[in-house]
Amino acid sequence: IEESIIGGAYNYRVTQWNIKLGFEDISNLTSLDGIWSLITNPTYLPTYYNVKYVYNVEATETGRSTTFKYILYNDNNARLIGYSTKAMLTVQSYSIPSTIEYNGETFNVVSIGANALNGAKLSTLFVPASVTYLEANAFAGCSGMVVNTAHTSQPGDWTDGFNPDGCTINYGVAG
Repeated sequence: IEESIIGGAYNYRVTQWNIKLGFEDISNLTSLDGIWSLITNPTYLPTYYNVKYVYNVEATETGRSTTFKYILYNDNNARLIGYSTKAMLTVQSYSIPSTIEYNGETFNVVSIGANALNGAKLSTLFVPASVTYLEANAFAGCSGMVVNTAHTSQPGDWTDGFNPDGCTINYGVAG
């Protein structure tokens, strides 16, 4: 797995707004384009400035490659927000890490954003116990995917609409 940083949102303007306004969450920001707008357009920063980094995890299998995109927050939590593929074929399986280490800091992966894996062609996905929040349509368009999770039952904060296409969820599976 190759890891790379693709952008940082912590700059002088962000520091100024943090002091004046306090932190706000960016839970409704689910696309990399939205993050890029955040980083490059100061107009968005007053609303969406709890972001510390946008982070990529490159997963590869023979002839297959998929980049999974995460937001790393100032409170040391992380959210899976999407994926992209450079190759014609995406990886067939992926295990979401429970933590991401970057720049001497540890970020806990606690959520999967709305539409984060929409249409992903994964056959299996592992969701660690650290992921306690799934947003609406997190697994939309993934009816053929099997999700294995360490949770023994569905956590209360996995919103009702996280699995609209009925992918199989197996609880109590060790990672």
